[in-house]
Amino acid sequence: SLGCLLYEMLTFKPPFDSNSMDGLARKVMKGKFDPISSAYSQDMHRLVARLLVVEQKDRPTVEQVLADPMVQRRLELLPPLDADAPALDEAMDLVRTIHVPRKFNDLKQVLPPSRYETPLNSDRGGALASRNNSSANVRRAQQVLQYPQQAERPPPKRPSAPELLKPPPGAAGGPPAD
Repeated sequence: SLGCLLYEMLTFKPPFDSNSMDGLARKVMKGKFDPISSAYSQDMHRLVARLLVVEQKDRPTVEQVLADPMVQRRLELLPPLDADAPALDEAMDLVRTIHVPRKFNDLKQVLPPSRYETPLNSDRGGALASRNNSSANVRRAQQVLQYPQQAERPPPKRPSAPELLKPPPGAAGGPPAD
C-alpha cells in the first residue's frame, strides 16, 4: 500500500515485519507499527497513520491524499513543471526496459529465495551474510536476464587481497619469472 511505501521511505524499514507469513499477516491485521521519527511533522504522522489503517475502505485514495490541504501546501513548494517537457508516458516506455527470460520458470532460479521460506538469522553476522548473499543473487539475476546464454558460466575468479599485494613475477621481492 501507499502507506507501507511512505513509511519505509521515512524509516528505512517496513511498518510490519515477521519471520513468517502467518506472523506478518497477524501484525498487518492488528495494524500496529512503530511511530515514525519525531523529526517529521505532525501532518506527516497523521498522513502515515491514515494510510496504514487496516481496513482498505477507511484509507484515503490517492486523489484524497493529493487534495489534502497539508499536501497542497507542500506542492506549492515544488518548482513549476516545464511546459516543454514531454509527458511522462511519452518520455519513457518502462515496459520495454523489463527483460524477462524466454522461459518464465527460469526466473524463479535467479531470484533470491523468499525470506519466509527460510528462518531469518537473528545474529548480526547472519544478517550481513544474508544481505551479501542477496546482492550476489541480484547480480546473478541481472546476468541471466541480460545474457541468458552466458548464465551457466561461473564468474571469473578474483584474486584475494594477499594475491593483489604480491609483487609481479620477476620484480624485486617477487617470485622468479618463468
